[in-house]
Amino acid sequence: MSAIIAVFFLFNQKTSAEVIRLRLMDEPTTLDWHLLATSVETPLMMNVMEGLVSVDKDLKIKPALAERMIVEDGGKKYRFPIRKNAKWSDGREVRPQDFVDGFERLFSRATAAPYASLYFAVRGAREFQSGSDKDFSKVGVRVRGNEVVIELTDPVAFFPSLLGFWPSFPLRKELVAQYGNQWTRPGKLASTGPYALESVQPQAKYVLKANPFYWGKRARIDSAEFLIVRESSTAIRLFDSGALNLVQDFSPEDLASARSRSEYKAFPYLKLIYLALRTSGCATENVNLRRALAQGFDRTGLMKVLQFPISAVASSVVPRGLLGYDASAGLKTDIAAAKKELAQSGYDLKQPLQIISRNNERPRLVTQYLQSEWKKNLGLQVMIQTVDHKVFRSQILAECYPITVLTWGADYPDSDTFLSLFESTVANNYSKTSLPELDRLIVKSRSLTSDQARKPLIREAQKIIEKDHASAVPLLYEENETLISAKFKNLHINAIGYYYLKDI
Repeated sequence: MSAIIAVFFLFNQKTSAEVIRLRLMDEPTTLDWHLLATSVETPLMMNVMEGLVSVDKDLKIKPALAERMIVEDGGKKYRFPIRKNAKWSDGREVRPQDFVDGFERLFSRATAAPYASLYFAVRGAREFQSGSDKDFSKVGVRVRGNEVVIELTDPVAFFPSLLGFWPSFPLRKELVAQYGNQWTRPGKLASTGPYALESVQPQAKYVLKANPFYWGKRARIDSAEFLIVRESSTAIRLFDSGALNLVQDFSPEDLASARSRSEYKAFPYLKLIYLALRTSGCATENVNLRRALAQGFDRTGLMKVLQFPISAVASSVVPRGLLGYDASAGLKTDIAAAKKELAQSGYDLKQPLQIISRNNERPRLVTQYLQSEWKKNLGLQVMIQTVDHKVFRSQILAECYPITVLTWGADYPDSDTFLSLFESTVANNYSKTSLPELDRLIVKSRSLTSDQARKPLIREAQKIIEKDHASAVPLLYEENETLISAKFKNLHINAIGYYYLKDI
């Protein structure tokens, strides 16, 4: 009840028709776009910042801070002339050097950026990040007149999409130097998008205001207030009172009632809930145990618990709608086979396994259901641990958890955004999968521009991840289910979870 009172207090202030109020499920971990690694911060980041290009509602690439994109050398070289009227929120013009500075910080080993490896196709980036070559001038990002020039070692089919993703955004190097780890705070953070960060009340509210220096058309919405509301039942009550205009992410109890309402709207979403099974350092380093876990629970029962249709059962780590999706890729429910695998593993049933998830409604239900199923079907003892969003990533990196419940929404509209979770060099590889053959398949697929040539490689990679190695267990494909106030009904969320308030 105290959470409701606090949010109503925040709402009981001067209002206008140009204010929109939206739910955040949890406290953002950071607004440093080189360190972001979760979807909680996405709506903030994609409205305060822009890069060279943007990904529109139909997942098409559109010029943003760049006037246009010029592709040369068979896809190995990109040129981006910067708009003459592009400015930061403090009025300073956007310069090509800002992008070079951004990439230098992204690739710096000291930054420890979780998405740095995503851009290793840039010539010299891998060597610079590893420290084998400390001369950044050899990295393929440079200024030529009013252009940003990016050179790749090999073509990458989806590379333009990566330039609409936050790790590639420009950086004010002098502000980072001036303010240190305070540079993302209100009054210090300079941004390039249609909004600027106005204020922050930790654990309560983030406020964005229209950026008066934004190069594009001024948005209808003057202010956006993001309220941190962890429980969906609380969020719905706030929505009914007018204190929220957009609610996403419902508990199963609230989802059925939300679907029956006139304000309900569902958007296609490239999003997966899956289990990462740790392949080294934990009990699950035994592949037979991993296969037992993958086959030892009823997926249809999980859908009933979560209030999703049977069609939402995930059959592959690559969701439907993406190149190479293969419904036969994963292990299916087979209790008899699971018992055989468990026996072959030699695992001592007296030893409990640990499963960890974020402390949110849906992950909690997943862990409780799996705990019950594995006990009933396999005799396994499973201990549950839940942690807050803000420390979840650091917790699973710091300790060895055999089983982790994870949610992954596509960062860019390509199968690679899911396959790369199992690449040995990637920071988001929570299963610690390390297979040279798998790495080669992923890298080769990335370098091909023909869908026909890429498709069999993507399918083979899925088979290795889910059947041969069993380091991931797909659980559920989600839609983006929402409640939207009538006056903001033209708000659109694209399939990678972006919505742009400037378009309302």
